[in-house]
Amino acid sequence: MNIKYVVGAGCSFFRTGYWPENMNRKHHETDYGDDEPMFLQVLGEKLGARTYWHGLAGTSIQHAIRVVFEWCLENQEKVKNTFFVVGLTEAIRTTFYSKKVTGKLDGFNTLYEFEAICAPKKIPNSFTSGQKQHWEDECRRHSIPFDMYENWAFLNTHQLNNPEMRYRTHKMHIIMLENYIESLGGTVKFLNSVNIHPGDKLPTLETGEDYSFTKNLFMFPNGLYSWRHYIRTQDKDYKWGHPSHLDHRHLGNL
Repeated sequence: MNIKYVVGAGCSFFRTGYWPENMNRKHHETDYGDDEPMFLQVLGEKLGARTYWHGLAGTSIQHAIRVVFEWCLENQEKVKNTFFVVGLTEAIRTTFYSKKVTGKLDGFNTLYEFEAICAPKKIPNSFTSGQKQHWEDECRRHSIPFDMYENWAFLNTHQLNNPEMRYRTHKMHIIMLENYIESLGGTVKFLNSVNIHPGDKLPTLETGEDYSFTKNLFMFPNGLYSWRHYIRTQDKDYKWGHPSHLDHRHLGNL
């Protein structure tokens, strides 16, 4: 297949190739800036393809799939020449859509304009000061009272979040997206970018959630399915945070 486009979407692991938190890792962040390419850019350059990507910190699997699906709907004639990468983040994350804030997604010519915020795992009144400030700022941006968001997050995360139905919903969305892309002649891979399932080589995102139903789940050379776990096997100084620019370059060249 002649690859002319590389398109991907995910959480913060799809956002940039530079994260200052990697300063403790030898040769990883010293003297590098925030213009370092992320792995899709590296892959696109390797293939001689045009690259589009959207990374939104804290976003959900639902959001990543919707972004890619919207791109496909608006660029159906390009799908057959496109390599897609969809980031599978923490399954518990949930997206809701704001009426107050809209805008074009960076790099995507999409008609469906939205912003996503995902529910934190912590119960109300247990945020760190930094987390509370972040969510207060986000709520202010969306004209949502912070206490209302806290209550929504708690209700969604601890009362309405049914693991079995969440898994079945993700399974349905993944199967529909890959079948749609393949029907138009495109290629898609799902990258387990955030989740860790230490000590085994099973295609699972969380305990009990088996993602072997898709043949398109990306597997690393050592048989692992988790990017973070794979990085850890390559570098013991890695503390399970965001990948460094060298991690992005390495992944882009696999």
